[in-house]
Amino acid sequence: MSEQVSKRRAIAQWVTAALAVGGLFVAWFLAELHVQAVIGEAVEGALCGAHQSIDCESAIHSDFAELFGIPIALLGVSFYAAVLMIALFDRPAVRNSSDPFRPGAIAASTFAVGVAYSIFLAGVSAFELGTFCPYCAMLYGINMVGLISASFWAGEKPHRLMIEQFRNPTQFFNGWTGAFAFAFGAVLLAGTSVLNTQVEEGISEQYEEANGAAASAEVDTDAYRVDDAPAKGSEDAPVHIVEFSNFPCPFCGELAGSLDRLHEEYGDKVRIEFRHFPIASQEHGFQAAQAAYCAHEQERFWEMHDLLFANAPQHDADSIDRYARQIGLNGQAFSECLDSERARQRVEQDVEAGRQLGIDGTPTFFVNGQRHQGALSFEMLEQLVEPVLGR
Repeated sequence: MSEQVSKRRAIAQWVTAALAVGGLFVAWFLAELHVQAVIGEAVEGALCGAHQSIDCESAIHSDFAELFGIPIALLGVSFYAAVLMIALFDRPAVRNSSDPFRPGAIAASTFAVGVAYSIFLAGVSAFELGTFCPYCAMLYGINMVGLISASFWAGEKPHRLMIEQFRNPTQFFNGWTGAFAFAFGAVLLAGTSVLNTQVEEGISEQYEEANGAAASAEVDTDAYRVDDAPAKGSEDAPVHIVEFSNFPCPFCGELAGSLDRLHEEYGDKVRIEFRHFPIASQEHGFQAAQAAYCAHEQERFWEMHDLLFANAPQHDADSIDRYARQIGLNGQAFSECLDSERARQRVEQDVEAGRQLGIDGTPTFFVNGQRHQGALSFEMLEQLVEPVLGR
């Protein structure tokens, strides 16, 4: 191998390392945004609100934000850390060898997988979510350039490397693949621990707020309650809970489960009322809210409520029609309502009320005038209810 080729591969090695560092920072930032979403805070990033179609929240709240229950962003952090590790410790004798599992070859193959998955996620963003996540796009770009630089580092085209690797599977079990796997696993475990700690701390803060340590000033009842809101529980209940919620939001679904259990436990001692706060960037969110309103007209709100959360984010027209038939709604009346001005105006009325209250994320709810946010567990909701009931 000529000295010039060897030098070019060395440069590509360090370019790949630099890209891995950049990927680490962006992926970890996305992981932090994921924590914000889990604890029910509004997802905020410097570039996320630049335009109505530029939205990080819909991407992070989507079903595609996790893989096997692990945040995609954290998998990215682990991947970039592993690439950086083998790039830093690669040496000329190994770099210039023909080993199909040399560091450059490992990086090129895994970047190729990353590019393929990036294309898939970009398609989901464009055609499923209808929004653009700028930080996700940064990682897509890093993966693409990383594939090119890692290919130069390996000195071979990625598809040829992968073919060679498939032909020599027994060589997979070498020190470099082991080091890559170890670094990936170690960072994944450490990152999971850090993110879980952040989630626990965030929920603990909400727990303190729920007990009055950091509760906000009471809000006037007329600001968040309306007479015809869907409700369960006695009007004379000593505890009134009014939630502003959004059917495509998975954390709203979690809170809904906690509130259902609360209602089962306390019955008419707790009244739960529902108001709509769909997010414009989430496809079908407004349509799902209208469907729930129309089900409410036929006294089937809570049945539709449960189906919409259970099947989120499948809220397209065909799915909603199926849910309506499933709970026994009058199809003609339901269709007329969906197309009506009154359904649209009612949802917009709830959204405007939420905006006047300064709501910027879901779920947000009020307990006897005290504002709270996030998918609080049943146990945490109990801490709000028990003192009012004098237990």
